[in-house]
Amino acid sequence: RIAHLRGQSMTQSPVEILARVLNYVCVRPIVTAWGPDAITAAQRQRNLDAFLHLSVEYENHCASQHEAATLTGFLFWLENPTSPDLDLQPVVTGGDAVHVLTYHRAKGLEWPVVVATDFHYKWRPRIWDVRVESAADGLDLDNPLGGRVIRFYPNVFGRNTRDVPVLDSIVSSEEGARVAAAAEAEGRRLAYVGMTRARDTLIIALPPSGPGSGAWIANFNSRHLLPTGDEHPLPDGEPIPSAVVDLAAAESSVSEPAPFAPAWFPERSPSELRLRERISPSHADPIKAATVGTMAEIGPRIAVHSDDMGKVGTALHAAIAAELVNPHRDDAVDRAAALIRNGAGEGALSPRDAVDCARRLMDEVHTRFALRRMLVEHPVELVRDNGQVLRGWIDLLLETEQGWIVIDHKSSPRPRSEWAAEALEYSGQLCAYANALRGAGLYCAGCWVHFPVSGGVVEIVFG
Repeated sequence: RIAHLRGQSMTQSPVEILARVLNYVCVRPIVTAWGPDAITAAQRQRNLDAFLHLSVEYENHCASQHEAATLTGFLFWLENPTSPDLDLQPVVTGGDAVHVLTYHRAKGLEWPVVVATDFHYKWRPRIWDVRVESAADGLDLDNPLGGRVIRFYPNVFGRNTRDVPVLDSIVSSEEGARVAAAAEAEGRRLAYVGMTRARDTLIIALPPSGPGSGAWIANFNSRHLLPTGDEHPLPDGEPIPSAVVDLAAAESSVSEPAPFAPAWFPERSPSELRLRERISPSHADPIKAATVGTMAEIGPRIAVHSDDMGKVGTALHAAIAAELVNPHRDDAVDRAAALIRNGAGEGALSPRDAVDCARRLMDEVHTRFALRRMLVEHPVELVRDNGQVLRGWIDLLLETEQGWIVIDHKSSPRPRSEWAAEALEYSGQLCAYANALRGAGLYCAGCWVHFPVSGGVVEIVFG
């Protein structure tokens, strides 16, 4: 199955590739069958979901950096993700699961029942910790680090500080009292985070003897915190249900869990590439049965002073279109100069040459065809039998007595000896235009490629 998907990997994003591997290659049923219980199986499924989410994060990262998202790039990115928080095990929210987290990690989460522990431990004043302190007058956007300091008092007494007479003086000093007050405030904020995670029931676990002197819970300064019976009065007098339970270790052995019965996934059919909703005629593949008909020289080769033929082609298309729509104006050369300057840059090609190319093409059109009407940069659209929408623009569409003629400009600088081979490369595009005309009930009498740089026209014949 991996071999079947490998041929599609060149046209798919990392998210698409990973999703197909997880679903079609049966990775999910395999890890589910490992057991030994439903909770573990669900955890593995969430791990796979988290892995898929990493591919989404990688594509978002590439989009923000204007980089291409590739499968190889994703594998390298996994070695060094943009944030360590991306590589965390996900949480299984269903089932009889118990989640053990720190108070910091619990922020923003919620559970039906929360057991808050460690409130009986003595809260350290943290006088010996590294601390970042800020001035009380707020943040100055012009000087964001102003008033901020990093403060550190090294503990030269070691871990055993019971027999250090000077320690009491340090702790009771003005600085020690300030640090202790800040630590107590931080402890209250941290406890608030944990105690407000419960949706239905909060359990505060304490020793049977209760919290001792200096315990963390003593920092709350609230006589309304711990319940004493079946109802616990709040400061406003409204009671809430409560209970006090003295728990002891159970003497009976723990019962064996039920055998694991994995839930199997339905078989997935091979994934196939979906067709694009819209396609452009310029991306059509050449037609193998196409041949070259008439080839004619209509003028000399013009000079091009730019290596960016894409921009030269855009400017030349615009200059030719302007002359075909509004021919023989006195300001034709100035108009072409402005179009070339904006499209390809000053001096990319001669404005006079661009105007002459358009006029020579018009002379050839009037000589070769019985022209009735001329449409420049004409839009076409065709809904194909497979539902795809073909949409494009025909450079020059002629209505003649013989039918409709399609002419497409190609600004290739290749020599005249290569006209036939190069014109056939665009046979798919011209055939798409012809099919669009037939879809509208019109007869396409011919398709031509115009090479304005090298000065010629080539007819493409289909069957």
